[in-house]
This record gives sequence, structure tokens and C-alpha cells, in this order.
Amino acid sequence: MPSRIGVAVAITALTLLMPMPTAAAAAQDTNSSARPLVSASAGQARTQDGPTWPQLRARVVGTLEEDGVARAMNKHGDVPFRTEQGDPLVWNAVTGKRRALEGAANANPTDIADDGRVVGVRAGQGVVLWNADGTLTTPGLPDGETSAGMARVGEDGTLLVTASHQFIGWPGGHPRVATSYYRWRPETGFKHLAGPGDGSYTAALNDEGLVVGWRSDTGTAWRPDGTEATYAGSVPGTTRTWLHGVNDSGTAVGGEIRPDGTAAAIRWDAPNTPQRLTDEGFGGEALDITERGWITGTVRAIAGGGSLPVVWDPHGGTHRLDRMLELPEGSSVQSIDAVNDHNQLLLRIRDAASHRTSVMVVQLV
Repeated sequence: MPSRIGVAVAITALTLLMPMPTAAAAAQDTNSSARPLVSASAGQARTQDGPTWPQLRARVVGTLEEDGVARAMNKHGDVPFRTEQGDPLVWNAVTGKRRALEGAANANPTDIADDGRVVGVRAGQGVVLWNADGTLTTPGLPDGETSAGMARVGEDGTLLVTASHQFIGWPGGHPRVATSYYRWRPETGFKHLAGPGDGSYTAALNDEGLVVGWRSDTGTAWRPDGTEATYAGSVPGTTRTWLHGVNDSGTAVGGEIRPDGTAAAIRWDAPNTPQRLTDEGFGGEALDITERGWITGTVRAIAGGGSLPVVWDPHGGTHRLDRMLELPEGSSVQSIDAVNDHNQLLLRIRDAASHRTSVMVVQLV
């Protein structure tokens, strides 16, 4: 099962609002790790070695018009969400069926495992976990924290939890929020990973308990044994790297800021082996990767333009969602929130006329 994406909108907007590469910077891109993995073409995606991947199509499987939908989907196409009435449920895009999550009304589901376990957060009570058999486990909150903002679940039972509390830094000052990141296991409880105040953010968790994100502008992985690894840039002078996704083999994806200020989507098979993914000339970043090597993310097609959701196939070819999917006039793909090993994507769709957002599961064919 692939990792799920954390909150990616803010970092996408930050990293993609960059100037286009200069000719001098392009001339410096001479080492193999800095070259794009593929050359883009109009109809098919070609790798440097020559093989092609047919032009992809996206077939709609199902649509859910609810506001409280988690940015998560398992290999069966199950998506957790909360209704406007506060009821937590799971929706299957293939069958259209729904199942209720009992025992924790008004909880907000945030992630789902392949075996059907769902994790979420509940105001005042912290983290809740619906087990595959329907029973409820309540990990609650780490000591000293007052709220939980996000929780992810791995197949090994590990949870990745974001928790926070308020404090006043000086007499008469305004309350401020301090956020920390924790790993939770049934046998050990909560263990602090990072934060507050150290420039860290944890973005994703794989099924082996490996957590990825960044610390102090450097892509970082927190291993299950308690050690950390940092991830290098693809060119000398890279000023920033970050990780957004990781699969069960430990292959991580994210991005970097290059010396000329441009952003690039990067894949790491190991911390010291960065490989740039192709874009359309104006930057990008990668957000998630499956065990089969399919990668989701964004690129920019024009200088100063918005980010466009894309898929990189296992050969490295880039496929834009706006070219694969026919949507009603005025609708657009806002983000790819999840991808599973059956090549299903969870998309967030925005209707310009009604200003409503819905989610759609599509099958890549």
C-alpha cells in the first residue's frame, strides 16, 4: 500500500511560485543526477533510453459530494469521510456502498489502511482508531498536548500524529500554537519525533513505519529504529529539499529549490541518489509514489502560471490530468490527494460556477 499524502497545498504554492531557469543555470546542469529522467512529448512519454508509455486516459469510477473527505484512499478504493451531520463513514468508489464507523460521532477520519482500519481525530479527545473488526481504540493525545490535527496509519499499526498546544511566550502576549509530531504504536504509545520550533514537518508514513518530511530546509526521514537520514539535492548549491511521499520500498519523492531559485520534482531511491523528474520547463514537485513506481505531483506549464496536477509513469513520462480527464465546463482538478497500487487516483474537483468542491476517484487506463 502506498503512503498517503499530508497537507500539500501550502508547500506547493510556495515552491512553485519561482522564476524560470536562467540560461547560465541550465548550462550548469551537467551531472547525470541533475538531468530530467525523461524528455516530454505531445502524444507519448519517452524515456532517455527510448521506451514509450502509451498516452494515459482517466476513467471516472465514482464521485462524492461531501465536504469532510479525507485525503486518503486504500487499495480497494475505500475513502473515509464525515457527513455534514457529523457521522464518520467509509465510501467505496467502485461499489458505491457506504459503511458507518461506530462509537466516535463527530470524529474526523483522516486515513485508511488496506485492511479497513480508519484513523481520525476528535475534538477534545485526540486520536481515535476504528479497527478492522469494528472495535474502537482511543490513543488519545500525547502528554502536554491539547489537540490533534492529523493522523496517518500504516499497515504495521504505526500511527503518525500531529498534535499541538497553546502557550503565551511573554506576559501579556497573545496565545501561540506549538505543534509537534509523534509516532504511536500500540505497545509503546506516543514517541516524540520532531518540533516544536525546530523547523520540522512530517508529511507521510509508509507501511514499515518510516516517516518522511523535512527538518530545517532539508528532506528528512525518521526511521523506525530512531535514527534519521537527510536527503541531498540533485545539483551543487541546492538550497532546500523536502519529502512528501514514500513507498514501502523506501523510495521517497518531493522537491528541491535550486541555486537559481527554481523548483524541481525529485525522486530518491536512496538519500544520496536524487533524480530530477521531468516538468514543462517551469518547475514542479512530487507528492506521492506507489510501490509500482507511479508518482503524483504538480508542474507549471508557463511562467507565473498555476500548478497543474500530473502523474509520472514508471518510465518517467509526465501525464497531465487536464489532458486526460474530461470535466464539465468550469470544473478543474485542484489536487491529487491519493494514489493506490491499482492506479486509482483520488482527485479534488472544483466547480468555478458553484464554488463547490467534490472528490472523484478515477482509474488510469
